[in-house]
Amino acid sequence: MMMMGNLARGCSPALRACEPSARSLSNWNHSHPTLVNILTDRMPPASVPAMKASLCNSLFVILALSVFSPAKEIPSVQPESVGMSAEKLTAVDAALQQLIADKKIAGCVVVVTRHGELAYFKAFGMADIESGKPMTTDAIFRIFSMTKAITSASAMLLVEEGKLELDAPVSKYLSPFTGIEVFNEGGNMKADPEPTVRDLLRHTAGLSYGGGTSSVDRRYEVKGVMSGTLDKLVERVGEIPLLFQPGTAWTYSVATDVLGAVIEKASGKALDVFFRERIFEPLEMSDTGFQLPKEKVARFTANFSGE
Repeated sequence: MMMMGNLARGCSPALRACEPSARSLSNWNHSHPTLVNILTDRMPPASVPAMKASLCNSLFVILALSVFSPAKEIPSVQPESVGMSAEKLTAVDAALQQLIADKKIAGCVVVVTRHGELAYFKAFGMADIESGKPMTTDAIFRIFSMTKAITSASAMLLVEEGKLELDAPVSKYLSPFTGIEVFNEGGNMKADPEPTVRDLLRHTAGLSYGGGTSSVDRRYEVKGVMSGTLDKLVERVGEIPLLFQPGTAWTYSVATDVLGAVIEKASGKALDVFFRERIFEPLEMSDTGFQLPKEKVARFTANFSGE
């Protein structure tokens, strides 16, 4: 089961739409290497459990995006026919209605599939409270950092094809990372080793998002790392020292944004084009992209805070 709710009005989406597709990912997934063991290799032992949990959640998301779809594309059945209880599923209705009543979410869409068949598919609440637009089962959502799973899977496609090396330094693909340093109160140190593509995938490169209290975090804010183009982001990040020596710790960061730039260099294609050709079209994710076409705006949900 995956629940998609519309929260936090005003957040800037990475991908503008979350599109549930009917096509099974099973054949595609089995032909590609798992990320979990590959990416946790060589990590500090204390960081491995949390990293594996994070990776498994991300892999679930991309699997989920390929499975959930309008009912016309997946056979709709009575829950009992696939070993589920219709009576117990009604508890889902009550729980979600309570979340809406408590203003935890404005609305959501919930899908339950089993054995490739649709046992539960409902919309709850509002797609836009201000306009009074109810939620529908074909609503389009912002997926924010769930794009990380898509970016990571894209990188692994290139690894399979020999176009991208997991243990190559990021500077091999992005020149602003050449000679990057690690922050030290007594004077910055040389990064040893340099951050690698593997470090980007697992957030062990020493990058940040800013917003913290460290000197490095403050520099992210001063330089406006999160504004502008992907090339500008890479350029600005390359001018800021790392939080720690690569591979020695874990920090959630702009690493996946930087990985997107690496994908562009390794593939020779713009990131949105690569996503479309190698992920979205093969998986029939026809409602997923960086921009929302005018004809789909009516299906786009608003974001609301819980305040």
